[in-house]
Amino acid sequence: MSEKNLTRREFLKASAGAVGLAMLAGCAAPTPQTVEKVVEKVVTATPAAKQTTLTFFNWASAEEVTRKNVEKIIAKFQSENPGVTIKNVPYGFGEIQNQIIIATTGGNPPDVMQLSSNMPFELAGMSALEPLDSYVTKEYLADNTPANLQAATYQDKLYAIPWSITPHAFWYSKKMMKKFGLDPNKPPQTIDELNAAFKAIKDQSKGEVYGMGLDTTKRQYALVHQWPWMLTFGAQPYKDGKPNFDAPEMVAYFTWLREITNQKYNPPGLILRDFRQFSAGEKEVFAWDGPYFKGTLASINKDLLDDKVFHETWAVTSIPKGKLGKAVTVTDNHELAISKACQNKAMAFKFIQALVSSDLAVTDYYIPLGSIPPLKTLTDKFKDKFADPVSQAYLKDVIPSSQSLPFGPKFAAASEFMLVAMQQAVTTNDSIEKILKDAQANLKIVYGL
Repeated sequence: MSEKNLTRREFLKASAGAVGLAMLAGCAAPTPQTVEKVVEKVVTATPAAKQTTLTFFNWASAEEVTRKNVEKIIAKFQSENPGVTIKNVPYGFGEIQNQIIIATTGGNPPDVMQLSSNMPFELAGMSALEPLDSYVTKEYLADNTPANLQAATYQDKLYAIPWSITPHAFWYSKKMMKKFGLDPNKPPQTIDELNAAFKAIKDQSKGEVYGMGLDTTKRQYALVHQWPWMLTFGAQPYKDGKPNFDAPEMVAYFTWLREITNQKYNPPGLILRDFRQFSAGEKEVFAWDGPYFKGTLASINKDLLDDKVFHETWAVTSIPKGKLGKAVTVTDNHELAISKACQNKAMAFKFIQALVSSDLAVTDYYIPLGSIPPLKTLTDKFKDKFADPVSQAYLKDVIPSSQSLPFGPKFAAASEFMLVAMQQAVTTNDSIEKILKDAQANLKIVYGL
């Protein structure tokens, strides 16, 4: 072995061995020696994972029925993505939009946010959201329904990803219908039948049980809640993209809303959370709510956690028909969006994918909540989990009847005048025609007409 073929360490060790042999030569007979070659190993340290924190504003973590489910998805995502921390920030549904706007205008927006209704349009109009067209594939788009994608598309750009498909439908308590002398297997099919059922419930319960709750508060979501009922009356609150709020069919709808409120069939000034308490406590026979109604009621009344008990008690169908003559509802999705200011948009989108399309999202979020996933491949893959009567009613009847609302950056301002009109209709005896005429005049100003 020549010196030039030895490493520095090998050469020094070989030299030391030679010196030792020379010193021993006079004391002992020469003994054959083996020079061990020392191989120097180079150990490369594994670089630490890059630290990324994503702030997630959402209302799912603020609600008992979904909080632990969301936390479980977050925990799994963090374990699969070392160095990534999800800062989970829960806000109630009624306050999340304001909190997002405050954080955004203050220069510290959430990286990922849960949205609904007009929120994507208002935030996109502020240039606060990242367009997601470059993140989604053609396969993903084909896996969604056009109506669900349209609900988050502004100026031909996709600004939010559908998370839960949650249009409202007509729920009825079979148990309570029977109690008040109504056929539990024949829910009201028309507005006339619904009015008759309301009267029977009030008479039989001596006014202690409500017929159904419609949100008549001043919050924007009250319009989403009521819009399908306007449509079933044959009304078109917007026609050809322009406000049409004083049409005769709108007068008919608001006249009906005033009547059912005055008759105390509909409890005034309350929101969905309040109506669900009534439903869970057998103080309301019908409900206008989303597919998550099942999971929400079960979180209030533990007896309804048993699927058999729930389905023996509650069922769901399409809205009772009015002048329109067919089933209708509106697209009302829970969606996920990314801030324009997010520093790691790729990781943020990966997190959204975990929330929307992972198997864990299906088994531990959609199913316990009673919600419907946005992707057809998921409902096909877990078809046995969506074979129950509620899921089938939504998949076959309710979701296909969904229509988009006229959302846009100006809808928030327009909604103020529509909500004032609705409040006047249910709290005063003023002429419905005049109320809606005044609202229409203000709406035309909002839209520059």
